[in-house]
Amino acid sequence: MSAGHIRPPGPGSWELKFDADRDPTTGRRKTKYVTFKGTKKEAQVELARLIAAVGDATYIELVENQIAPHIGAKPVQKLKVSDIEAWHHRLRTSGRKDGKGGISTRTIKHAHRVLSQAFDDAVRNDLVAKNVAKLQGVPRVDETEVQVVPKERIGELIDKLRGRSIYARATTSLFTGLRRGELLAPLWRMSTSTPRSGE
Repeated sequence: MSAGHIRPPGPGSWELKFDADRDPTTGRRKTKYVTFKGTKKEAQVELARLIAAVGDATYIELVENQIAPHIGAKPVQKLKVSDIEAWHHRLRTSGRKDGKGGISTRTIKHAHRVLSQAFDDAVRNDLVAKNVAKLQGVPRVDETEVQVVPKERIGELIDKLRGRSIYARATTSLFTGLRRGELLAPLWRMSTSTPRSGE
């Protein structure tokens, strides 16, 4: 199991330190550092996500699917801020593995953090002078971002939801288009109209 901890280098900023993949020559785990902006709780969640990503190969998938195919051919010393911006745009419009459409801003954000971390390592080892990924900044996540489920994958989604507590709400929303507030409204009305004991 990977280990990690958080250190606050400045207000609203956190340094996340965790064990990543093993060095193939020495067999020792590599220590990775990621700078995160946000609350301590958000930093703890991000650290947990990074540690989990190392274990389930998400970290490697991000490199193989979102980073290497798009900017891997260019030497890191020659990458510019404009290249990172163009990379974000490509991921947003055609970043899926099959090339048919873009990926979510949240996934782009995770891929950006992995790249930025690689640049931090390169700066630390005097391979590059600056971290251009950090200069460009992490894409903002739109909390209202919605992914449309293709018609042919609806059955697969329903199977994955079956047996979960959100099954009824999710399938109702899927087939009616109701938003979360509209789904919860009947429950809210029932709870506010239920007489209290003794009334």
